[in-house]
Amino acid sequence: AEQMMESGELYEGEIAGFNRGGLIVKFGKIRGFIPASQIVGLPRRMRDDQRRNRMEAMIGEKVGLKVIEVDRMRRRLIFSSGVPFAKGVLKDARTGDPIEDARVFLPAAGLSVRSDAQGAFSATVKPGRYKVLISAKGYRTQVKKVRIRNGDVVIFNVDLTQKRRRRNR
Repeated sequence: AEQMMESGELYEGEIAGFNRGGLIVKFGKIRGFIPASQIVGLPRRMRDDQRRNRMEAMIGEKVGLKVIEVDRMRRRLIFSSGVPFAKGVLKDARTGDPIEDARVFLPAAGLSVRSDAQGAFSATVKPGRYKVLISAKGYRTQVKKVRIRNGDVVIFNVDLTQKRRRRNR
């Protein structure tokens, strides 16, 4: 958690519960906390019963989180929610095998990431509408359009089709 806080790396957490002050998120074997003031879509001037209902409805949701405080002495882990990010897995459409080192490019954001050995990728992005270009050597480039709002975790898995090989005549 400390490394994530220092690097700014995001964590996709699942809301496990709530209390009067905010949401509880599992982080490995420990519990993290998202203060109500850090929850997107939870106005401060909301009645207690409405707040409780809204937080209860969030249990089980996956959210993009950023570590904002780690206190080992007090055993505290505090998150901020509402950090949008996109993630997914790239696979070969015919075989289902993951595609390593594929490029996921968002030109408007000036952002480019590569897929890992399992075909997985993730990127932190600002809210907005994006054209996403997905390409890999030997595969046809795909273009997707995506809208990302504050607090979203956008998941898109893509099956890439191999380019046809030219036959020599």
